Order: sequence, then C-alpha cells, then structure tokens
Amino acid sequence: MKHLMLIAIFSIILISCQPPTKKVKMSKEDISLKMIENQKVMHKAVLESDYSSYQKFEHPEIIVTTGDSNLNPFYVITKDNIVADTPITWNTFEYSNMEVYFSPDMNSSVLTFDADGSYIMKKTNDTVQYASRASSMWVSTELGWKILHSSYAPRNGKIGIPEVD
Repeated sequence: MKHLMLIAIFSIILISCQPPTKKVKMSKEDISLKMIENQKVMHKAVLESDYSSYQKFEHPEIIVTTGDSNLNPFYVITKDNIVADTPITWNTFEYSNMEVYFSPDMNSSVLTFDADGSYIMKKTNDTVQYASRASSMWVSTELGWKILHSSYAPRNGKIGIPEVD
C-alpha cells in the first residue's frame, strides 16, 4: 500500500513539474496562406451562389459590406445577394498578385489582388473579358478569420461586372 502511495505522489509531482503546453501559434506566412485560401473559397461560393459555403466566412455580429466592379454604390451583402440570380455565368475567374497585409496586433488583415476571367451575358450569350483589382478586409475573431469588407474595381481600361437591373 505504501508502495502504491509513493508511486501516486511521485506521479503527481512529476506531472506538476511539467511546463504548461503552449498553444501553437501560426507563423505570419502560414496565416497569409490561409487568408489567401479563405479568399478564394469564399469568392468561389459567391460566384456559385453557394450561401452555405460563404456563410463559413461570416460572423454573426459583423455586417459585411462590398463594392462590385460595376462601381455602383457600396452595399451590405446578405444571403439574398449571394443566392440571387445574376445576369451572367462565369467561364473563368483567376487570381494573381495576391498580397496580405496585417495590422500590428495581427487582428485584422487586408488582401489585395488582381482578378481576370470571362463571363457570358445570359440575355445575349456574349462573352465578356473581365479584369479587376480588388481588396478585402478580414478580422480575427473567436470564431476564426471573418470577412468585413470587399471592394472590386475594373483595372484601367478593362471591364467589371454588368449592372444588375
């Protein structure tokens, strides 16, 4: 019995002397790669009118605003915007020059990128070449990184998305 008691006491002492486990922090580079992936997955959900996929990037207490490449006024993006029928069908949408910039406390980030592709106008079946520059702002929350704002604008001399009636 004494032997068991000594083993138990020794085990408690040994466990209590172990340093606390640290939460593994991701490197800035790894967070940047994750942010770029988040942006691509989120935008794919928008292009495909897939609100269940888009919703993963929303926070219940954050109102998300956006500006489309047709340069209409900024608006609050909702589920209705995501699932709405659009006058276009995307052929391609490719990213380039993706960069991530963080606030000093690493709690917010801005992604900048170019986007190129083409879409078909549903009414006319015309193919339109698309080229924009864009940015999106993300915030780190207790639920992970969430979208706060995005803005798209046609690149100089290029075409964005059409206006929606």
